Amino acid sequence: MKVTLIGRSLDIDSGQGVYKASGQLRQALIDYTNLELVKIDGGVNSHSIFRRLFFDLVECPLKVLFSKSDVYHFMMPDVCLPLLFSRKLREKSVVTLHDAIPMKAGDRKRSYT
Repeated sequence: MKVTLIGRSLDIDSGQGVYKASGQLRQALIDYTNLELVKIDGGVNSHSIFRRLFFDLVECPLKVLFSKSDVYHFMMPDVCLPLLFSRKLREKSVVTLHDAIPMKAGDRKRSYT
């Protein structure tokens, strides 16, 4: 089975949080399964806003829409824009939501005193 992992960065040493978890999942799939894995990532993390936007809005959608895979796993909702364009792609996709707290709590930079 061919599985495509999609995220901004899928390398295990690419940072922390979502990036680290994405890299760990990819490494576990390599180590413990015999799946054919395809990686679509921009090699970007939160440091470059322009690079991140270009990957999310242009590079990632084009790569995903022109790829062939049995399952597409979007490692964060920000990069799942291609799902809006392809009904066939939506039927074969998984989107991982790592942290829903900001949706409920609002701005996390508030000072709690």
